[in-house]
Amino acid sequence: GEDIAERLDTAAARTAVPGFTYPTHSTDTPWGVPAFFLDGGSRGEIAFNSFEELRTQVDATIGLGHSSDLFVGGQYLSQQVQTFQRIDAWAPVGDSVPPATASDFGPRAGSVYAEAQARLADLAFTGGIRYDFFDPGADLNNDQLGSQSSLNPRFAVSTILRGATLVASYGKFSMPPDLQFLVDATFDDSTRTGRYRRGNPNLGFENSTQYEFSLRLSPKPMLAFRLGAYYKRLDGLVSSVPLGVNPDSSIFANSDYGTVKGFEILATRPIVNGWGLQVSYVLQSANATSTDPFVREQLPTIDPITGDTVYPGRVEYPLDYDQRHALTAVFQSVLNRQAGPTILGGHPLGALETALVLRFASGLPYTRTNAAGDSLASGINALRLPSYTTLDLLIRKPIPFGSNFASIYLDIRNAFNTSTIQYVRRDTGTPYLDEGGLQDQAEAAYNAHPESIPYESPRYRTYADLDANGLVEGEAELMPLYLRAAQDYNTPVFQYGNPRLFRLGLEVMF
Repeated sequence: GEDIAERLDTAAARTAVPGFTYPTHSTDTPWGVPAFFLDGGSRGEIAFNSFEELRTQVDATIGLGHSSDLFVGGQYLSQQVQTFQRIDAWAPVGDSVPPATASDFGPRAGSVYAEAQARLADLAFTGGIRYDFFDPGADLNNDQLGSQSSLNPRFAVSTILRGATLVASYGKFSMPPDLQFLVDATFDDSTRTGRYRRGNPNLGFENSTQYEFSLRLSPKPMLAFRLGAYYKRLDGLVSSVPLGVNPDSSIFANSDYGTVKGFEILATRPIVNGWGLQVSYVLQSANATSTDPFVREQLPTIDPITGDTVYPGRVEYPLDYDQRHALTAVFQSVLNRQAGPTILGGHPLGALETALVLRFASGLPYTRTNAAGDSLASGINALRLPSYTTLDLLIRKPIPFGSNFASIYLDIRNAFNTSTIQYVRRDTGTPYLDEGGLQDQAEAAYNAHPESIPYESPRYRTYADLDANGLVEGEAELMPLYLRAAQDYNTPVFQYGNPRLFRLGLEVMF
């Protein structure tokens, strides 16, 4: 299918693509039964992406006097994009297989800005404006297009208050939509509801309005604090809007919105007298009407009594990356060159460098569903993964290496081998499928293939032939195999974070 993809030939891709075969159940598993594990063919996905970009940027600083400056500049981007997508290439396009999608267009984008800074005694002012534009550069989906533009002001003020610096800023920001949303999309991910989205070449900018306050102070010569608070309002985020009851009728549109707000504090002690410390803490809340542009909005319903069309309300809920609490502490120490005992005329502990990194993070949100995945068993992102704490350790010993710098180091990540859960199953809320779910999967697989396995078959397993009659047959002999295959298939592989890792190495810098 490589030649079809490079030609962007969607007509030729409507039939089964030569070279792709339908995946079959593997015969090489320890369990032998035809269930869960596939071989003999790929996922049947063909993807081709070509991207070229020419970027030009000019910036200049103009002095307007002793206490004021003007910053001006701009950039221009010219791009050429080609895409092709086809899934289930072993089968022709039909009811369950969406058509291939292709695009060939040359978008252009650019911006021009001007920003002035002025300083008056203990006050400093910054004000500017930025003009952004975006043009898809071609007629996509037979739509006549025009360029999109946005004018965004920004300003900030800072002042000194008894050894502290206070900064307040406001700004509007615009970002062109991701190019993938301008064209039709075909994807092999049923969790997104449907397998096809209509591109929208008339998408506008995704916008953000941001307010930020920060306070910097140094109560002692070797201790500094920075406190900050921010509020961001997001509008025009890309989402999937249904045009009918069929999920594949959905089109990309600028309909999502959200809010991000938070507070952060940073305390720093530089390395003085052999040690230093930096501690940061972030409290954040990130909510929006949707996390993923491919997730479809809820369809309207018909009131059974009045017959009225009821449109579901747009509600903000925690985003998938909404991590409420994050704490990081970094301790560093450096011994002097004469530290420690003297052995054979040298100091093996001299100039030894040590770093400890402690991290604490609260859990990310997730949503519970039923076993089929088509009904919610909790509020959207109303549940949280467990929080976790990890500790990393780095010990480095500089050694002489001619005129160059060298060192031996020991790097230990996750020193206490903390088990961190990154993902859970939506149906159980844990990394594992419960016994009832395993039993249901095994029974469904057995009912689909209850046939006996003869001795001559590559699926035959001697240990499963309990009566040694040359046949693995019946529920008593086959069901244990299906159950073990289900357990193997559902073993969590990517649900946990990295285990403890040791690295011992030699580093040379020339």
